Amino acid sequence: MRTKCHGEYEAVHRVRGGMAGFTLTELIVAIGIISILMSLLLPAVKQVRDQAKGLRCLNNLRQIGLALSQYSQDHNGIFPPPYDPSAVKTWPMMIHDGGYINNKDLCLCPSGDPTTWSSTGMYAYGFRVAGSGITDVEHNSINALDINNPADYFLLADSIYINTASASHLKQRYCLYGANNPQTCAHLKHALGAHVLMIDGSVQRKEADYFVNLAVSVYK
Repeated sequence: MRTKCHGEYEAVHRVRGGMAGFTLTELIVAIGIISILMSLLLPAVKQVRDQAKGLRCLNNLRQIGLALSQYSQDHNGIFPPPYDPSAVKTWPMMIHDGGYINNKDLCLCPSGDPTTWSSTGMYAYGFRVAGSGITDVEHNSINALDINNPADYFLLADSIYINTASASHLKQRYCLYGANNPQTCAHLKHALGAHVLMIDGSVQRKEADYFVNLAVSVYK
C-alpha cells in the first residue's frame, strides 16, 4: 500500500472540511500582524476617548455656569461658598438642593476620579478660594458685582487633591485654594491644560502659567 508523503498529508489537511487551514508559522505571523495593528490603534482609540471626555467636561461646566448664574441672581450677585459649615454642604450640594441642577454628577469631570457623585460632597470641580485655610473655604463667597473682568476670572476648574495620608489622595476636590497651597491643585489633564468656568459663564482651557500667576498650584 502506498503511503502519503508529508506534502500530500499537508495538502489534504489544509482543505479538510472545505475550509482553508493554517500552518503554525502562518498563525504566528498573523498573530504578530494583529499585535502590531493593535499597538497602532490603541493610542488612537484612547485619544478619541479622551477627547470625548474633554467635550463632556466642557459641557458640564457650561451647565454648571448657568446654574451658578441663576444662583447668584437669586442672591444679589453672590455665589455659594465652596463649603457652608452651618448647612454642612459643599457648593454642588447647595445648588442641587436649591433646585439649580438635577444631576450632581455634572459637578465631576469625566476624566477625573471619581466620576460619580459621593454623598460626602467632597469630590467635584474645584471652586476658587482666595486664601489657603478652612475659614477661607467657609466664608469666601464671591460677589460677581465686585469682579471687574468676569471673562478672565475663573470660578471653577479641574482640580485634584494631593495628600498621601488621605483616602481622597489624587481625587477631585470641591475647592481650589490660592496662596500656592500644595494640597489642592489645578489638574492639567486635558492636553496639559485644565478646563475652567469663568464668572461670565464662558468655558476655557488654561495651561500652567495661568494658574501659577494666580498662586494656584498645578498638577500634571
